Amino acid sequence: MSNVFLSFLGTSDYKTCNYHYGNKIRKTVVFAQEAILNFFCMHFKENDKILIFLTEKAKEKNWEKNSKGIGLKETIENLELPAQLIPVSIPEGNSEEEIWKIFEIVYEHLEPEDEVILDITHSFRSIPMLTMVLLNYTRFLKDIKIKGIYYGAYEARIGEDAPVFDLTSFERLQRWSIAAENFVNHGITDAIANLVYPQVNPLLKESMGSNESAKAESYFAKLLNRVGSYFSTVRGKRIYMGREINRLKQNLNQVKEGELIIKPLRPLLDKVRQKIEAFKPESIDNMIEAVKWCINHDLIQQGITMLQETIISYILEENGLEWYAKDRATSEKKKKVKRLREDLSQAIHLYGKNGDRNDWDYEFKIHSKIIKKVIESESFQRLFKTNEKLRDLRNDINHAGLIDDFEPGNFKDKLKSSFEEIKKIILYGG
Repeated sequence: MSNVFLSFLGTSDYKTCNYHYGNKIRKTVVFAQEAILNFFCMHFKENDKILIFLTEKAKEKNWEKNSKGIGLKETIENLELPAQLIPVSIPEGNSEEEIWKIFEIVYEHLEPEDEVILDITHSFRSIPMLTMVLLNYTRFLKDIKIKGIYYGAYEARIGEDAPVFDLTSFERLQRWSIAAENFVNHGITDAIANLVYPQVNPLLKESMGSNESAKAESYFAKLLNRVGSYFSTVRGKRIYMGREINRLKQNLNQVKEGELIIKPLRPLLDKVRQKIEAFKPESIDNMIEAVKWCINHDLIQQGITMLQETIISYILEENGLEWYAKDRATSEKKKKVKRLREDLSQAIHLYGKNGDRNDWDYEFKIHSKIIKKVIESESFQRLFKTNEKLRDLRNDINHAGLIDDFEPGNFKDKLKSSFEEIKKIILYGG
């Protein structure tokens, strides 16, 4: 792991000014890199790097000597930083091919876990946008950390003083766009939580927990992450109860009414509400909504499991039987509920293969009377065939496709068709 200062050198005839950042100031500066290195990189050590990417024209005009007899190379060397100063040749970027070549060159010069400070002051044409996208790409593949993105705004100077702008939030916005896409398309919530906590936790610490906006946004991240995990890990009872989902709904109102600290959250709040709006407290309908969530987010194995277990739950509930272990249930009670669910599942399978049987007493010594009653019920008769379709899918997944080996695309198609059948019965009585 190294600290890396990454910058581009252009071909302009740069003018002298005094760059400042907060209470820091660097006077009589020609190249903004001098000021930014002075402000943010004086802690660099021998194994750290200063990478200056430059075209042949930039090298000729501004690397060794410019029209004023000053070059960026000597300017950086005069800072006496122990870091390695490495000039890197790049093409002009006059074509798509050259732009991709720049992409490759920059990527190759970054090592896993590098901590990068980027200066885009003297970048040319599309380089700033390219570099921002590249760093995010490299962050995923090489686990680099982007410590800061800075721009020396000569054009915003007042008199001889020009500000250095911190544009690191732009990179954070890119990460928000990725997190939003992951949530909207795939139901992944941890990326959002990982962006919220670093921003609000310091405010909570500073205010000793009294910052209401920070508290609400931190709780939002916690609840959203927890709710998302219920679908990915098929937590049927928690989804049925709907406690955290209801808390998340209440929290959404609180976050929206407060002074939002994390601005990219605002567009996401409505998306979250849309996804959880249909969930109710203590309703088996929630399990159907959970299957819909799984289908929409390509959680196919989870959706198959949830739908099959929903069928079992619905049949038991319609027959007035206990289908889940209530809070604080004893271990004995949990075993009874588990055994009843397993027996009903087996009864559905046997009935589907052979129809009504004469050996229910032998097959189900404990629950034979219950099973005989349940198989005569309307809910059983309407749902057992669909359950058997799902059983084949679930078994094939659980046995890693080593038996029947269905085509991957078949799972989602069959899950969707089964879901539509079950939804009509459970939600609409159709």
